[in-house]
Amino acid sequence: MRITNNMMVQTMLNNMQRNVTRLNHSQTQYATGKRINKPSDDPLGINKTLRLRTDISSMDQYKRNVDDAYSFMDNTETAIRNMQEEGMNRVRELTVQASSETLTQEETIKIQAEIQEIRKQMIDLANYTYSGKHIFSGTKTNQPLLDNQGYYQMELIKHQDPRMRDDVWNFEMSVREKVQVNTLGFEVFEAEAREIEYNELPGIIYDEDNADEWGESTDNWSITLPHKDGSQNFTLNVLAEDPTPDSDLESLVNELIADNAEFDDVDDVINSKPVKLSDGSWVVGKNWEFAENTTADSPSQLIEKALGSIEEVVGAQLPRYEFSEELVKVSSLEVDDGNPTGISFEEKFFLVAKPENSTIVYNGIPNEEGKNEFIRSAWEIEQGDFSIPEEGNEPVFFEKERYITFNGVTIELKPRKVSESEGAGLIVETGDERNHATIYVDWYEDNDENEVWPDVNEQDYIEKYAEALNALSEQPGSEIEGFFFAYNDETDEESLKAIAPERSGSMYNKSYFGGTVFDPVDENDDPIDREAFRKGQLISTGDSYYEKVEKGQRAGLFQLLDDLEKNLLAGKQEDLSNMLDDIDAHMNSMLTARSYVGAKANRMELILYRIEDDTLNFRELMSKIEDADMAEVTMNLMNEENVYRASLNVGARVIQPTLLDFLR
Repeated sequence: MRITNNMMVQTMLNNMQRNVTRLNHSQTQYATGKRINKPSDDPLGINKTLRLRTDISSMDQYKRNVDDAYSFMDNTETAIRNMQEEGMNRVRELTVQASSETLTQEETIKIQAEIQEIRKQMIDLANYTYSGKHIFSGTKTNQPLLDNQGYYQMELIKHQDPRMRDDVWNFEMSVREKVQVNTLGFEVFEAEAREIEYNELPGIIYDEDNADEWGESTDNWSITLPHKDGSQNFTLNVLAEDPTPDSDLESLVNELIADNAEFDDVDDVINSKPVKLSDGSWVVGKNWEFAENTTADSPSQLIEKALGSIEEVVGAQLPRYEFSEELVKVSSLEVDDGNPTGISFEEKFFLVAKPENSTIVYNGIPNEEGKNEFIRSAWEIEQGDFSIPEEGNEPVFFEKERYITFNGVTIELKPRKVSESEGAGLIVETGDERNHATIYVDWYEDNDENEVWPDVNEQDYIEKYAEALNALSEQPGSEIEGFFFAYNDETDEESLKAIAPERSGSMYNKSYFGGTVFDPVDENDDPIDREAFRKGQLISTGDSYYEKVEKGQRAGLFQLLDDLEKNLLAGKQEDLSNMLDDIDAHMNSMLTARSYVGAKANRMELILYRIEDDTLNFRELMSKIEDADMAEVTMNLMNEENVYRASLNVGARVIQPTLLDFLR
């Protein structure tokens, strides 16, 4: 093989180019200190590095969250400390002074003026802001918590179930780790939390628009409320007719009539003011005239007047309540041998006692056994709201897509041509889908090429919808996992019912049946009001344990200061002395809130240490992957420089011959 000078030059240039490339690579590593400067340097390594950079970026964001949360908590703790140490401690000192000394009018006015100034300062601290956010206003940080009289300007709610939406403000501190950073106002300004009391009123149907129904009621009933100190319960019986024979109430009323000359018979008790019975409970007549020719026009008014009359006799032994009537739609799951068989809806009428000047606690509604249970979310869609093909109209009906949606799952209704041997019918298929099922309407052509559709009615379709939904509810991870669906034929118009899992609460309150299963127009070709349709499907809502205060409710602390001021001006030293326990309760509430904030602040410090450690570990790992070994890079660079110089020397000799050398 003949080697030409041109071939030698070309080979020399190729080798020199490779040497220059290696030299450039070494110089780049030396200049940047990085082993990886572009993806082609190490594709696997660059992938790991990018993931580590993402992790480090997340850690930086978590650190900012922790710093912000810590500052927020520090300001919260400062505000509570000032209220406790500079406000409540001084209020207690003034109360002790006023309850143990005979004050002159001038001294009384001075103490009153100081209490008023403390109240103003406490309201200012209740509306304290950090970075423009009101720290005690929950998620409504753009609004002050209290007005200038100490009334809440918003509803604040805190659910026990963390899945529920409330006013708790959570910061994300790491993957799947969230920490509550705010303290709700009622956790500071309320000394106690009391449950909403539900007392069922059997047989009584009360309608504000038709109060005569209450007046015509002849059922006896009672309410039970806890005493202030929680030591025992208070019971008030309402007598509207002769008590049930052989009942405890009959014995007590007969004993009252025998021992009290004021009463000749039961009718006298039915018209009587509240009277104490021998077992410690009280009884009031439904027809009691608490004012001249005036009887109660509702259960709540009767109870309010009766408790006011009792308080005049025995003093304030009960917490303050606001009474109202409430019709509650209770839904429950029917079970046979451990298997769900249906869903029942029941309306119950309650007298509701909602506590005032304290945190309101909802802990369910009493069932027939007297135990509290939470209402389960339930829905109902009536048969008339379904769009179902009429016999012979299937081809036209299925020119459009037909489906229903519910809480994130979809049930399609689709035609499917099958063979005559397979036969026409309704078939439910879910496959591996968790949130999608199909009801196939199978049809076939007979020997005369006539379409044969299944002989089914509306009930069959609705039952298949229930079957498909229940199939999805059994799938782990389904959006409706734990739900149950049932065909209902107990009412005049058949329907499909749905009930949510126990303690699911209002997570499902805004989810309805929807989609295009119903026609877009009614029988008059007018568009259907879909929003009204959706609202009409909600039968009852569920809930879980929660604590809250309502807009317009007086904060307990400021009600206490008002009562303190009234007793001070009236010179009631004994009442002032008794109020020391209430003051101590509010101070303990503030101390508890401070302790809780302090504990979370300590947790923030631990989280910060962990984030810093994780960030350092990630950076070290990334350095091992992408940083260059400088000693090795320096040696490689020197070697590549020597190789390059040598290649230049060799190249100079190769290209020395001229054209004349080739012509000789």
